[in-house]
Amino acid sequence: MRKIAFALALAAVTGLSQAQTPPPPVVGPQAKAPNPKVEARRAERAAAGTVSRRTDGATVRIFDLRGEKSADWTAVATKIQNFCSVAVDSVMSDKGKSATSLDFGLDAVSDPAVGAAVVISCDGENRPALTVLPEDGVAVINADRLSVGLPAEKGEAVFKARLEKEIWRSVAFVAGGYVSDYPCALKAVSKTSDLDAVAQMTCPPVNGKVAASAKVFGLAQVQTAPYGVAVAQGWAPAPTNDAQRAIWNRVQAGKSGNAPATTPPAK
Repeated sequence: MRKIAFALALAAVTGLSQAQTPPPPVVGPQAKAPNPKVEARRAERAAAGTVSRRTDGATVRIFDLRGEKSADWTAVATKIQNFCSVAVDSVMSDKGKSATSLDFGLDAVSDPAVGAAVVISCDGENRPALTVLPEDGVAVINADRLSVGLPAEKGEAVFKARLEKEIWRSVAFVAGGYVSDYPCALKAVSKTSDLDAVAQMTCPPVNGKVAASAKVFGLAQVQTAPYGVAVAQGWAPAPTNDAQRAIWNRVQAGKSGNAPATTPPAK
């Protein structure tokens, strides 16, 4: 009996000892020692930096015509150039002999060196905020419209941010950012022969974007659905033929728990 008690006590002590002993740490894969040659090449590439080259072609040029209010948009032009991989620069100018800001832009792109012009001007609060001529490569930003509704605090910073955003949008419009990958009416068009080559009008991605943007621009949307769906949703017009009457009666009967449906008179 004593031997049994001793064995049980020994087992209890052993089990307690094992329970209190933490499990051995899980050893993961050992990190490889850095390769001196690889590290040297990596450091060399970082020190060498990057370089750029320019192909033949014209430049997207940002013109600020606001006189004393003009700003240097070189940093913005560089951002756009790096992001879009097209040549972009910025200059401060005046209208010169051009009658309007739009005329200035059209005159600017007559220079073979200027492929597209983004013109910033002050044309008055009653003029368009943004005028875009995609085929001619000209966009005119009316800074007066962007100065409306500025906050009392940090108004100048907000105004500058608005201008920068409008510059990005303008470059997208005049440099092909709106162009669709589908062979539709939104292919790149710079001459009438390009327009002749358009194979179809509809463009699924663009059509969807127009529908999704309707609310933003305050446009009425037109919903099209099978007649039965429209009846079920409650916006279908009164039936005008036997097929529509049959659908109307069936759907209305289902709504009223199989009660006899009343067909409205045809209009």
